[in-house]
This record gives sequence, C-alpha cells and structure tokens, in this order.
Amino acid sequence: NLFYGFGVYPDPNVHLTTNGGTTWNALTLGITGNGIYGFAFSSDKIYGIGVSENSLPTISRTTNGGVNWSPVNTGSGTYIDFWHRMKWVYGTSVCFLSGETSTASIIKKSTDNGATWVTQTTPAIAELMNIDLVNSSGSVYAYAVAKDGKVIRLQQLTGINPVNNNIPAEFKL
Repeated sequence: NLFYGFGVYPDPNVHLTTNGGTTWNALTLGITGNGIYGFAFSSDKIYGIGVSENSLPTISRTTNGGVNWSPVNTGSGTYIDFWHRMKWVYGTSVCFLSGETSTASIIKKSTDNGATWVTQTTPAIAELMNIDLVNSSGSVYAYAVAKDGKVIRLQQLTGINPVNNNIPAEFKL
C-alpha cells in the first residue's frame, strides 16, 4: 500500500493505492483542517497517525492499514502552529509527534501505536523543524532540531531490541 496526504478543507484526507498507483482512493481522516501536516506509519504499515494544520491536540489514527481512520486526543497542550512532525521507531509500537504551543515546542510519545500519548519534557525551544530517531543497540535516541539551530536529544527508551546487528555490505536502489 502507498499513501500520500492531501487537504480539502474541512476534511483532510489521504489517498491510498493498493495497485502501484493505477488507482487511488481518498480516505477521510475524521479531523478538520486545511491539509495534512504530519503523517507516519508503523514499519508493518498496519498502524498510522496523521495530523492536519489545526487539529491538534486531536490526531487521526488507523489500525487497519489506512482503510479506516478515527480521531484520538493526544492530551493537554495548546497547539498554535503547523510544524507537526510524526515519526515511528522502526519495528516497535513507539511513535513521537511534535508541535508548537504559544511559548515552546512540545513533543509527545506513544508506546501503544498512537492510542495514548505522554508529554515529553523539553527545554524552552520554539519552532522544532524536524524530529528523527535512531535505534542503537536497544536504546532509542530522538533528536529534534529547532529553526534557530538548537538541537535537543532524548535518550530514554531502553529494552527495545535492535532490528539486527548486521552492517550492510552495500546499498542499492
């Protein structure tokens, strides 16, 4: 399956193909907004999360590969900006999202494929532009970069088994 996000106010949707792009089906995410501003899937492509420009603290979640979507409240925090980034820790049920409040950036973490969310403590950094994850020997490091060049690092997840310890001999497309 292949997806891409699309926005048609007031019902942002994603488009899904199951035949290599020959046909696409529009699927409504069940949240309001002007477009899809964050989108991520688990490594098995079963679970997914999406957010529109102004839907936070509500996101949309799928548990069946994107066929059906339902809203999920991520909890407290007044989000005002559209810098929403969503990332999944490969091979796990852990995912992160970031957004903006009136005073700082906010990062949330889910350990159950996006069903429930916990706010991560972050320094007073505004305008997080990107968040990325590294799974290294069972510890997960989350790195976030702000518009002004500041970088924050989170290392708190342990006990996650690495996908493997093999170093690839080559990379091909």
